[in-house]
Amino acid sequence: MKNIIEDAMDKMALMIIDAEMNKHSDFCKFLDDELLTFHQNRPEPYTLEYMHDNFVLKVKPTLFEYSKTIPEANFLLMQMKNASVLFNEIKNQNIHVGSDFRQLHKAFKG
Repeated sequence: MKNIIEDAMDKMALMIIDAEMNKHSDFCKFLDDELLTFHQNRPEPYTLEYMHDNFVLKVKPTLFEYSKTIPEANFLLMQMKNASVLFNEIKNQNIHVGSDFRQLHKAFKG
C-alpha cells in the first residue's frame, strides 16, 4: 500500500512540473498543496493509517471532481482507490488474526 501511495505522489510531483499539465493550473495547485501539506505535517515515523487518513481520504473527493475532465486525475483516483481497498483489507485481516490469537490464548490458558 505504501508503494502505491508513494508512486502516486511521485506522479503527482511530475504532473506539477509537466508543461502539458500547466493548462490545468488549478489541478496542479491542488496537487502541490496536498503534497506539501502532507509532507510538512507528517510525523516520523509515520504509519499506513496516517498515510491513508491524511492523504488518500483527503485527496479522493477532489480527484473525483477533476477526473471528470482530466484523465490523469482519474489515474490518480484509481491509485487512491486501490490503496484504500488494500488498507481496509489489511485492517480486516489484522482483526481476524487478533481474534484467532485470542481464541488460541483462551484454549491454552484454560
